[in-house]
Amino acid sequence: MAPCLPLRQSRPKTPQPNIPTPSKVGIFNKYLITFKNDETTLQSTEVAYGVTPAYTGTTPVKQGDAQYTYTFKSWDNEIASVIGEATYIAIFDSTVNKYLITFKNDETTLQSTEVAYGVTPEYTGTTPVKQGDAQYTYTFKGWDIPIATVTKDTTYTATFSSTINKYTITFNNETLEYGAMPTAPEEPTKAADAQHTYAFAGWDKEITAVTGDATYTATYTSTQNGYLITWLSDDGSLIEETTAVIGTTPAHAEIYKERTAQYTFTFKGWSPVLEPVSGNATYTAVFDTVVNTYTVTFYLENGTTILDQVTVPYGEIPATTLIPSEPMEEHYYYTFAGWSPEVVPVTGEASYTAVFTRVPKEYTITFRNYNNALLQTVHVPYGKTPEYTGEEPARQHNAQYTYIFTGWSPEITAVTGDATYTAVFDAEVNSYLIVFLDEDGTELDRQTVKYGVMPTYSGETPVKAEDEQYIYTFKGWSPALTRVTHDATYQATYTAHDKSQALNDVQGNNVQCTKVLRDNQIYILRGNKTYTLQGVEVEE
Repeated sequence: MAPCLPLRQSRPKTPQPNIPTPSKVGIFNKYLITFKNDETTLQSTEVAYGVTPAYTGTTPVKQGDAQYTYTFKSWDNEIASVIGEATYIAIFDSTVNKYLITFKNDETTLQSTEVAYGVTPEYTGTTPVKQGDAQYTYTFKGWDIPIATVTKDTTYTATFSSTINKYTITFNNETLEYGAMPTAPEEPTKAADAQHTYAFAGWDKEITAVTGDATYTATYTSTQNGYLITWLSDDGSLIEETTAVIGTTPAHAEIYKERTAQYTFTFKGWSPVLEPVSGNATYTAVFDTVVNTYTVTFYLENGTTILDQVTVPYGEIPATTLIPSEPMEEHYYYTFAGWSPEVVPVTGEASYTAVFTRVPKEYTITFRNYNNALLQTVHVPYGKTPEYTGEEPARQHNAQYTYIFTGWSPEITAVTGDATYTAVFDAEVNSYLIVFLDEDGTELDRQTVKYGVMPTYSGETPVKAEDEQYIYTFKGWSPALTRVTHDATYQATYTAHDKSQALNDVQGNNVQCTKVLRDNQIYILRGNKTYTLQGVEVEE
């Protein structure tokens, strides 16, 4: 046995008197709150008294049918704070479905619209037609299925009734249906004339079953009553054969001869001159021949402005005495080069367009050195980029700078007019060799120093060994150091100090001094102080 479903409870809109209000101090009761979609439970939770429940599941859905599509709208009761068990049922909005209703003629769609379920569609287009053929004419009959209220996508296809066609058969003036066999009348006759007697020879074509309007024409053989008159064109081709009664002068209409590109022909008469018939005769047409002339148009280079129009006989070469003017353009010269297409003997109307050779104007391009000295002058066509072809520009070096050619000012570009380009140089500060020598010529230091910089000796202070008489101290360089302007050599110089004189200077005031040797250097002790042999006090 299936379990019993809990009874659906609608939430009372106001608290019932018999439901106790929870104590402010006690524990709140919990009640079962259920959310359902029809008979399906979507969510069921216990919620404390006074708390507003919340549905946290997926949006409820309702399966649509042929007529409706359903969209979740809300719950059957507004969700309110809990005062007891409650069940909320999903409710839905319904939308009437629409279906595609198509009216077709064979494979051609005449009308296609969406129509709501249950509505009877209506065809509002023009009446369908079907192309007839030789045998049938077709008339719209209706649709292949009855038009009914809409329950699904539906296609209605036009149907047609057919009527067999009837045609007029001319020789007995009867109207017959397609496929019937016409009946020929009794043998027709043709009255004789002065020149011929006629006999029925049959119909101009075979009599067949009806497939359309048809005319059958009787044909006859003729028996000549008089003499044969043969009429020929001027090229000997047969125009016609007639008969003429003896003694009568034969006659014939004027003959037209098709003009050619070269000639126009005008009928002049017959050769020989027409005479009364006395037997069979032949006459040849005679034509006046006139050479055709044609209009030849000469256009300027734009192809629309007419320079000249002349009338020229067929076969002659057209010409004009007018000289096409050269077009004007700022940077180009034009020279007349002839006509396009090439002029040929006239065979019909023709037109020719002047052709010009377009030659760029040349401009003077000047290349100068930094000091405005002329290096090169060239003539370059408009639009072409000039090129310097002379020796690379040079600038005399000086003590301070070496100059290196780097290009032109302004930058060389395609020619648009006369232009001057000036050589540009980078100035690189010169460096010089500076050598420091000891007094005896021994090299102490060698370095490269830029022009204008004060050289600095980077080695240890030069030293000169003492001798028996003198102690030497470094004095400086000879010559004196100056800012670099060229290669230079500096030599160390020394000051010589007499040993005995230095000791006397230190002793002074009869104070006893003692010489001592420390680190291969002689110092003088005077009291509690130490001095160099030059008399300079040494800080201990």
